[in-house]
Amino acid sequence: MKKIIIFLTILLFTGCNSNYKTYNNYKKELENIKESTKNIPFNIKIKNDRLSDNIIRYQMELDNVKQDITSVSAIIVHDKKTNDIFPTIGIFDEKINIYKNKKPKGLYLVGYIDSKEEINNKNIEYKVLIKYKINNKSYKVYYVTKK
Repeated sequence: MKKIIIFLTILLFTGCNSNYKTYNNYKKELENIKESTKNIPFNIKIKNDRLSDNIIRYQMELDNVKQDITSVSAIIVHDKKTNDIFPTIGIFDEKINIYKNKKPKGLYLVGYIDSKEEINNKNIEYKVLIKYKINNKSYKVYYVTKK
């Protein structure tokens, strides 16, 4: 019994460590990206809302897929100082599938910025990395807003 508990603990620890490594690799990859990918097969929108004097909510919306996409994982980062983890899907949780003619028709990633500064797409840069498959072929796209 003791060996089983030790094995399960190691398995749990290794899985979490692997997810955190993937998360950091995605963040690091986005550091060097300057341009959005051309011909992205879906729409990406990013908007900001002030929730209080100190808190701004940002939201990335992916919708209007032009064909079925599967095994979707994504992360959105920004260039403002934060102690929070950036929003993700498919890294710490299950990857998702988005089908052209079925619900859900997209995904949202939502995060928060602690700032009294007025935040808009002219004074903050967002970068998005999305990995997915179409007919079991892997793709990766980047979306970058510019200051």
